[in-house]
Amino acid sequence: MREWTVAATVQNIPVITEAVDRELETLDCPKHALRQINVALDELLSNIANYAYTPDTGDMTIRMDFDEPSGVVSLTFIDRGVADNPLEHEDPNVTLTAED
Repeated sequence: MREWTVAATVQNIPVITEAVDRELETLDCPKHALRQINVALDELLSNIANYAYTPDTGDMTIRMDFDEPSGVVSLTFIDRGVADNPLEHEDPNVTLTAED
């Protein structure tokens, strides 16, 4: 298991991404899987950095586990920010044009 804890800022997204990439490369992770993981990392870390602690700041922890027999990697994202439940938000207006 590997674990990284950094300040939950947009500036730290590349730091975490590079650290996870290095670990995945040592596990011979296929390039297409690495790209998909990077997209997910960017989305999850951006959400934590931009919304979890606003307007305050805090930390985010990323834990990476590797199950060697199955070849499965698990990433866990931990923060102590404000919880968000998308079901509590109003439904978006899907009748608007893309410009609106």
